[in-house]
Parts: sequence; C-alpha cells; structure tokens
Amino acid sequence: MNFRDKKITVMGLGLHGGSEGLIRYLVSQGAKVKVSDAKPKEDLMPTIDRLSDLDISYRLGGHEWNHFSNADMIFINQAVKPDSLWRKRIERSNIPTSTETNLFFESCPAPIIGITGTNGKSTAATLAYEILKKGYQGSERKIFFGGNIGGSLLTILDQITEKDLVVMELSSFQLRDFEMIKKSPHVSVILNITPDHLDYHKDFGAYLDAKKNILKFQDESDFAILNYDQRRVRNLSQEFESRIIYFSSERILKTGVYLKDDEIVYKWRGNYQKILKKSKIPIPGEHNLQNVLAAIGCGAIYKIKSEIIVDAIRKFQGLPHRLEFIKEINGIKYYNDSKATTPESTIAALSSFSEPMILLAGGSEKYSKFRRMSREIIKKCKAVILFGKTAGRIRGSILKRIDRIPEAKLIKNNIFLVENLSEAVQKSKDLSKKGDIVLLSPACASFDQFANFEERGEKFKKFVKGLNVQI
Repeated sequence: MNFRDKKITVMGLGLHGGSEGLIRYLVSQGAKVKVSDAKPKEDLMPTIDRLSDLDISYRLGGHEWNHFSNADMIFINQAVKPDSLWRKRIERSNIPTSTETNLFFESCPAPIIGITGTNGKSTAATLAYEILKKGYQGSERKIFFGGNIGGSLLTILDQITEKDLVVMELSSFQLRDFEMIKKSPHVSVILNITPDHLDYHKDFGAYLDAKKNILKFQDESDFAILNYDQRRVRNLSQEFESRIIYFSSERILKTGVYLKDDEIVYKWRGNYQKILKKSKIPIPGEHNLQNVLAAIGCGAIYKIKSEIIVDAIRKFQGLPHRLEFIKEINGIKYYNDSKATTPESTIAALSSFSEPMILLAGGSEKYSKFRRMSREIIKKCKAVILFGKTAGRIRGSILKRIDRIPEAKLIKNNIFLVENLSEAVQKSKDLSKKGDIVLLSPACASFDQFANFEERGEKFKKFVKGLNVQI
C-alpha cells in the first residue's frame, strides 16, 4: 500500500503508546499523519514526547469531524470500543479504515503463526517463538515475534522476507477487525475461550466471534491448532477448512499432541514421537501444560526436531507476572500472577499449588462472573484479601456460596477488604505462616489503580521485597 503524501488520521494515540509503532511506520512511508484522541494532552505526554522527532499534528481533548472527513484513510486504535459513537460515524462514512494489525497482515511477506486465547496466549506464543528460533538457528530463516506482546511489528517490517516466520500473540481487540482484510494466519492457535472483556465487546457472542476470526480466512493449506478439551474450541473444526491439529491434557487422541502416562506425545500423519515427561516442564500448572502442548504443535508443523523442542521447553522459565516466583520469607513463598485478569486464569493459578494459600485479588471491572472462582477460593484458600473496584462483588460472590461447601470453614472468617495492594501485602504478612503460599492473582484488570498489569506486578514485587519480617 502506497502512503506517500496521503493524509492519514490515526484515531487513538493510547495512554501507553498503542499507536506509536503504526505512526512511525506511516511517517516512514511518506504519509501526512494527524492524531486524534479524546484524552487531554497531559495524559498523553509520555507518548507525545517519544514521537517528538516526527512531523505530525494532534487534535487532543476531543475529536472533531474535519480531522476525519479530510483524510484519505483512517486507522483506528484497537482499544477504541466498537460502540464508540465516533467509531460508528467513521465506519458509516466512505473513508477507508484499517487497524495496525490489519495493515501488518496485508503487508507481511512471511507466513504468520497467530496465537490467541482468553488465557495463556503470551506464554504459549513466547514458547512457540523460542522453539522455532532454536530450531532454525544458523539457517537463513529468521523468526520474528510481536503483536499483543513484544511491540509493533510494523517498525521492523522491512527486515522480514518471505523466507521468514512471524509469531504473533493476537487479542480479541486485534481480531475483531479482521473483516477489513481477507487473510488469516497460516497457523492459527486457539488455546481456550471463556468470557472476557465484556466491557469492550457487546456480549460473549461478540467476543467469541472475534476469537473465531483467527480462522475465518484459512483454507485447506493452513493449519489450526485447537484445544480438544474445551468443547467450544473443539467444535470450531466443523466451521472451517483448515487442517486440524488438536492438543489435549485430558485425553489420548487419534492424532495431535497429548498426554499419555505422564509423557507428552505428538502423533500426526504417521509421525509418532514421545517428546518429554510432564514432570520435566519447568513452569507450574495444568494451564501451562496446555500452553506447552500448543507450542509443541507449532514446532511439529515446521518439523523441529524433538530434542530441540525439549531443550527449548526445559530452558523456558515463564514470563514475568505469570505465576512468577518472587521470594521466600521465613518459609512463606510469594508468587506474582498479575497477568491473571480473568476468573479463569485465577482458577488455573489456584490449581497450581497444594499448599495453604492466601489469595490477593481484585481490580477494575470487566463484568466477569466470579461464581466458579469463588467455589475454588473456598476450597483452596485459607484467606483472601480483596482490593480495587471489584473487591465487594468478589466478596459477595464468595459469601453467597460459603455455606454450601464443607471446606468453607477454612475461609469463613478470613475474607478481608483493603484499600490497595500495599495494604493487601501487609495483611498477608500478618496472616501467613511457614509453608503458606501468598499469591497475587487478581482475576481482574488493573486500570482502577495501575496503568497496566505490569505496573501492578512490579509494585507487588516491590512491596514483598520491602516487607519488614522478623527472622
């Protein structure tokens, strides 16, 4: 696509520079770029400062139609909600629109491996990247990584050739707008789909449709790696023409990647390989086992040798803020799972430990349902400390179920509401004993008190490391 001398408006700069890579790319292609954002300038200054070397103009603190109506093309930041009145007005106009992800898909010369899911996509995508990078080390094929994690790929588009591979983590925000193009990844991975981001999507059906878009334009030459253990994901194989590879941690499959007698096995098109034992996976939890199975599927499609796959897995220590071990103090272990922004991801974290647990949870509202998580908290935790906007709703959900579950005696008088994360860490110190786990796994987004989950996790680590503990 030729952008030289084209008038381009970017709707939504983003508090954390969400459109920065797109803007840099458009300017490098000779476009005349305007940025329109409803937020005031002072909120956006960190990003504006980083873009100060570029010749671009801004309309901040509110949109004006003439900033859009005079454009040759409009790029919409994918954080802009679908029901935004300005977004709807733009989409009703005849002005061509796109997003950063769509532009990259249209422009990328290399095959793309796209990985999505409500939970685990960052871990699975990173591990798939590590497997492929190690597998092609020393060859002409380069492996690139980005998308929802790792930064904008547009800024390195000129380095990517048709010989290479691109691994992308794709969120529902990015996938929602795939109807703007007619291309899906060559390899599409769906780890799981459970209700999330219902503050953004109209309902769960709209969220599910966004996730399904990763398969929408695949044909019989493409691959779909699907979670057999979740029916709504498994059944997607009936809707699309891709070559299907299932993975399962619960069943022995006729073909796919699965667990058999504690051994991970890959079986597809006459190829049968034992990969490694479950006990050798360095990252804890059944959910991480499924992430590993999906990543193995990516490696197997590209015929990476099993010993290389095993080496990559055994050296993989996980990502920051995903069940990240922080410190042991007087026999009490502290774990940072700040990336757990859904009840399902917190349930997965709770299932990763058998020790007595004190859970720190709560945050900003995404209208998630806490019913199932509450049952697991009652069964697994000796105490729960809640903070943030959702604290009262989580507490209410636990109390509603507390008399129905025999294990409730462990937690009945140990549900605490505090103002913030700092107070939660201090309270956990008072409640914990040798042999306990203190787990930050919020089940909610962070935006009520923090810029993002990374800031929340870093603050947690700081608070833990600063505990004044008597030894």
